[in-house]
Amino acid sequence: MIEIPPPLFLLLPLSLAAGLDLYLTLFVFTTAGFLGLGIQGGEVLSSPIGVPILTILAGLYFTETALEFRPFPAFVWHSLQLLLRPLGAALLGLFLLRDEALGLLLLGVTMAGVVAAFSHVLIWGLGLLLRLVPEPHVSPVVLNFAGDVLALGLVILALSHQGLAVLLATLLLLLGLAFGGSCHGVVRFGLALLVDRVWGIVSPNRWRERNQLPSWIRNGSLQEFQEVTRGARAATWNLTGRGRFRDGWILQGNGEYSFTFRLRRTPHLVELTGVEEKAQLGPFAKTVVYRSPQDGPSALFLQMGLIGPESHK
Repeated sequence: MIEIPPPLFLLLPLSLAAGLDLYLTLFVFTTAGFLGLGIQGGEVLSSPIGVPILTILAGLYFTETALEFRPFPAFVWHSLQLLLRPLGAALLGLFLLRDEALGLLLLGVTMAGVVAAFSHVLIWGLGLLLRLVPEPHVSPVVLNFAGDVLALGLVILALSHQGLAVLLATLLLLLGLAFGGSCHGVVRFGLALLVDRVWGIVSPNRWRERNQLPSWIRNGSLQEFQEVTRGARAATWNLTGRGRFRDGWILQGNGEYSFTFRLRRTPHLVELTGVEEKAQLGPFAKTVVYRSPQDGPSALFLQMGLIGPESHK
């Protein structure tokens, strides 16, 4: 029977917490080691080196909190965290499992990075969606603080009741797998918007000609794809189903516009003609709000260089 070392169990809730808020997780964990609460490697954290580490982590946490109140800096910050939080969780796994066998060490480090990346995609994807959709019911700042509270609870529970922490972390991961599918699409579109904001300085025309579109559009079997002359990255909310976010492309062909996306590798197309619209400028994207008596408000999100579906700029 293979015996699983306790640090590997401890790593699961800590990795999930690191994905929600890396610096708060490391601050609480380091503080526990600094106070000598029986953490493996606590003798390192309780040494004088722990004081500057705590100071740096506290500074990073308050910086992150301050940026959360400014939409575009928060957008850039959380996009960078897509790399930094998994890396931080992997380093935490390396610290906890440094005395274990190489195979177990690699397993723990990989698990920590994947779990942290997954949880950050969920929390940031939901936060970005709240910043994109018109008239959100929950403030993204409130969501961020809720994530901090959850991360704090996971770390404290992991240090005091490891079994309960693992159970809670497993339950949260399963819920994320079941209901967090849209968050991955939001993050993908968010990264495309970030690249657009940077690259758009030297290339203001966001439209791509037909030969520059993805192969699944150029070579697609849908008849409408054969008439496409150009397209641009876009996303929708509520347009393809109540409460659903889709990232895809806005296409132009024969003077008409449509939105296409792939679901389970199958392309779908939604016509955008004949719907009342109102364009507005958001902090990250241009938003076209659609009003339908049957389905309520929905929205189309476009890159900053596109004023609306009718734009030829």
